[in-house]
Amino acid sequence: PEDMDTPRTLYKITSSSPGSEPAAEAAAALASASIVFKVANSKYSATLLSHSKSLFDLADQHRASYQGYCPFYCS
Repeated sequence: PEDMDTPRTLYKITSSSPGSEPAAEAAAALASASIVFKVANSKYSATLLSHSKSLFDLADQHRASYQGYCPFYCS
């Protein structure tokens, strides 16, 4: 990355530029992490699960492929 001379463009998903795939994948990761932290830190676990549900709702309510918005590394 130190020698990278191309712009690092930020891409995000929103209701107007949906991306069901990355939102659902992130939701699954957060839900999994909430299980890991459930015993050690229940407050953090609940926060992770809450964010997971929000992301899943975004993915479910605004279904569209991310491929149209993502120029590369979109598998």
